[in-house]
Amino acid sequence: MRSTRSILMAVAVAILVAHAAQAKDPPASQPASQPKVKLPAYYSGLANKAELSYEQRVKLADALAKRKTTRDAIAEKGKPLREQLKAAREAKDKAKVTELNAQRKELREQGKQADTAFAQTVRGLLKADQIVQWEQARLSMSVMRKYKKRAGLTDEQIEKIKPLCHDAAVKVSKLKVDDKGIKAVKQQLDAQVREQVLTDTQRKLLAEQAAQRKKERSKE
Repeated sequence: MRSTRSILMAVAVAILVAHAAQAKDPPASQPASQPKVKLPAYYSGLANKAELSYEQRVKLADALAKRKTTRDAIAEKGKPLREQLKAAREAKDKAKVTELNAQRKELREQGKQADTAFAQTVRGLLKADQIVQWEQARLSMSVMRKYKKRAGLTDEQIEKIKPLCHDAAVKVSKLKVDDKGIKAVKQQLDAQVREQVLTDTQRKLLAEQAAQRKKERSKE
């Protein structure tokens, strides 16, 4: 009887050890002495998908704060320019309009530079596998925003889109954050979704919606 119990206990212990060996390390938790990292919903979702550690989330929050400061400063510079441009157009002062448009273009360029610097910072704090997860999440969110409600995607279609987004994310992860090739990858993904996932009915519906939006814009 004791022999049987001993065998059963040994088997139970062996099973527990095997499960423990197979279990993945839990994600890095927030240190008890540190405050919770607050991120905008969009970036919180990306951070969760890429399984960012507490330290990585802190760095992400800092990068977002720096970009916001830069963007806010650019926006403040742009406010008076808009008013001045409006006045110059009403006065039909072509030289002034040209000058002000050049200044606004420079501010837009500064904004792009801030976005590029932010993207480079994010790349720098992610591990190789996290970059793919991060980019896949971004691409998936973009596709869902564009097609989920407008085209009425089914659960089966959403599942078909996932590997397409993953393949695109792998390609993006191999490019620099400001590489023009990223736009081409996104365009290819969009074409794949339209051609390989959507039905003829859905494509027709999207075309009708696009035509309606164009018609409404022309009335403005």
